[in-house]
Amino acid sequence: MIVAISLANQLHDPIKKTKLTPKIREVTKELFPGRTVNPSDVKRGLLENALISENGNYYQPTPVTKRFNATADVEQEVFE
Repeated sequence: MIVAISLANQLHDPIKKTKLTPKIREVTKELFPGRTVNPSDVKRGLLENALISENGNYYQPTPVTKRFNATADVEQEVFE
């Protein structure tokens, strides 16, 4: 879910459906270097938690996204 929240926070404009999986892999690599996360699980988390919505051939961020924040900063005292 952390990858889904982080990715949703990075989306400011709609993203083509074909570009979502590469973006998921990019965010996963940033947050969890050397780890593998199933892009289908992240996509499901994005949709089920209304962090993105489908619009034709695009996914777009929803207002819900602004309620969450994910960070890889281990020095941060509070995980939002």
